[in-house]
Amino acid sequence: MTTSFQHQSLAAGRWFDFSLAEQLGNIGSEVSRAIKARGDEKKFDAAVSRALELFYLTISDPRWRKRLKELTRARELFCHAVFGNNEYGTLEDLDRYFSQFACAARSPYVQAEEILNNLYQFIDETLTIYTITLDSLKHDFEDLQAKNAIKAIYDDWDFFYRKKLEQLLGITIEADIWKDLEYIRQSITHRRSLGTHHLKNAKLIKDFTPGEKIILTPHIMGKIREELENWYTDFLMKQFSRKHFLLYRT
Repeated sequence: MTTSFQHQSLAAGRWFDFSLAEQLGNIGSEVSRAIKARGDEKKFDAAVSRALELFYLTISDPRWRKRLKELTRARELFCHAVFGNNEYGTLEDLDRYFSQFACAARSPYVQAEEILNNLYQFIDETLTIYTITLDSLKHDFEDLQAKNAIKAIYDDWDFFYRKKLEQLLGITIEADIWKDLEYIRQSITHRRSLGTHHLKNAKLIKDFTPGEKIILTPHIMGKIREELENWYTDFLMKQFSRKHFLLYRT
């Protein structure tokens, strides 16, 4: 694969903002164009080239490491169909396969599920980095690293993930763990780590007292991680019921 892309803006990074359903739906569009361009060698070759380019970008997306077998197999079947080996399926078969992803990409539930999973992955990676660095940090820096992790998680939740999920699902999201993290973040950011009066309202992380210094120990960070994992599981089960999975999952 050369580094000269026809989809320049996508190759520059925009492709990696798309969900998997959106990526595969776009590949399907090129498959459909290839079908329609049969008999016109120039247009057919161009559509095939664009499809292979999008396959390359999708397979190189680190988010889909666990689905590489499926993605590389789809590319293999596409190549077989393009070069006339219909033993494993035709371009029309692939067009039907990819069309389901195009439909799914338009579903707010599929988009919301992917955003929720991206949020969980971000939380897990942020807290894992914090945990890995504990052994190499002194006590003061342990606390600073923990506070930076909490601010990063809450800020990304409040500025992007919460708003996007509420928009897609048509709900207002209120959860004890996120309110507790808001109180902790306010104390860290606006009170130089002195607990605000809101901490008396904490429901899950009750380790801090208004007016006293906030110190995020590994034990407390472990509790925060556990409560975030519980929230993710509960939210997933509540909002993405079996009915939604049957209707909208790809």
